[in-house]
Amino acid sequence: MKLSTRTRYGLRMLVSIAGAQETTSQPVPLHPIAVQQNISFKYLEKICRTLKDSGYLLGKRGPKGGYRLRISPEGIFLGELVKVLENEINFIDCCIYETSCFQSAQCPTKQLWRDLRRTIIDRLNTYTLADLIHTSQVCPLEGINAESPASRRDSPL
Repeated sequence: MKLSTRTRYGLRMLVSIAGAQETTSQPVPLHPIAVQQNISFKYLEKICRTLKDSGYLLGKRGPKGGYRLRISPEGIFLGELVKVLENEINFIDCCIYETSCFQSAQCPTKQLWRDLRRTIIDRLNTYTLADLIHTSQVCPLEGINAESPASRRDSPL
């Protein structure tokens, strides 16, 4: 299984938004995130649309527009977030779609793939967005988040 850029970029963007929210009550614009992370602005907009439709983000249009988290970072579990961004975490189609394989009913490996999928989701759900925000590797956005990375607590992540 390989996670898509949608998931990797989405998580990085959410870390930036959540980190910025710690120091400002204003919506966080996407353009500085796109520039800092070297990600297409249009691609981030698409990811934001998915996260907004899924209840993770609030958006505001206009010159002082941007995005804010709808849920606190401590309430955003990474397993659930990855499922939204990937549309589903899956190793093989028969784990989710019973009719995708004619041997699905008697497959000796099907349970292994289901168990592995569940283990990965459960492990990801032991982390929240807050765990990612408070790592020393996070680079705050200039002009949006004035807190220095050195003052953040280290996380076991």
